[in-house]
Amino acid sequence: MKIRTRNALAGYLFLLPWLIGFLIFTLYPVILSVRMSVSSVLIVPGGVEFNFIGLDAYRYIWNVDGNFRGFLARDIVFMLSALPFVLVFSLVIALLLNGRYRFRALYRAIFFLPVVIMSGPVMMELLGRVNPEYATNDGLLGYLFAVLPGAAVSAVSFVLNNIVAFLWFSGAQILIFLAGLQKLDRSVYEAAEIDGASGWECFWKLTLPYLKGLILINAVYTIVEISNFAGAVTPLLFYHDQVNTLAGTDMNAFNAVNPYITMMKDSMAWRYNASAAMSWVYFAAIALMLAAVYGVFRFFDRGDNA
Repeated sequence: MKIRTRNALAGYLFLLPWLIGFLIFTLYPVILSVRMSVSSVLIVPGGVEFNFIGLDAYRYIWNVDGNFRGFLARDIVFMLSALPFVLVFSLVIALLLNGRYRFRALYRAIFFLPVVIMSGPVMMELLGRVNPEYATNDGLLGYLFAVLPGAAVSAVSFVLNNIVAFLWFSGAQILIFLAGLQKLDRSVYEAAEIDGASGWECFWKLTLPYLKGLILINAVYTIVEISNFAGAVTPLLFYHDQVNTLAGTDMNAFNAVNPYITMMKDSMAWRYNASAAMSWVYFAAIALMLAAVYGVFRFFDRGDNA
């Protein structure tokens, strides 16, 4: 057996447990969800009755429902804003944690804590007590916002007001970058330093190209992590307030789509089909973001190879 074939077989064997679990536990719910999104769903004695209605549920959530598109846009803006911040922050912290100094293991454990204790109550308590609300007319920020255009002020203010949430999603990414940095051969840096390369040049010419694949992995992981985490947590946090009275108040940071889907599932009108349609639209939005991120990395990779 060729080495390439053996490596490919090892990869497939590694994925086999997930594939078996997907076929047994996930495939049928996925098919059922698609069926619900194009059917009217009635609970009848002895089971569930499906009546095909085509794309009516999708038209309803996009053209009639006045909240879903706003929630979806808000979540996409949050993810796209968090992505570069999380990647840069986690890379910087990984570079710092890769050094040699006392209590290094303790510092690494501290930065990895968000992954261990990430839960809905902990997250919202942290956001509620620590996440600041920056005024646009006070102090140095006021002077900065005064000279920036309106769109830039909105973007900067959004990032600052959600900075704790951004940092909270950086734990696993730091660990991934740190694992990559520890595999770098120190002799390559020594050879570059002998040739007169500065630390800044070594970072751009050696470290960053080597970590390009890990940056892509972390970008995909960040998008999926934020969407899944919010999906698992926010129904517990926001559902009892009816999604903060349909976004009449500021929900402080992220994911309004998932609790709204949960609320729609328990409503009487468009009970299951609209909820399923919203889920698939949200899934499509996440898939498009992942495809865009992959396309950007492929574009720059092609430019480097050329």
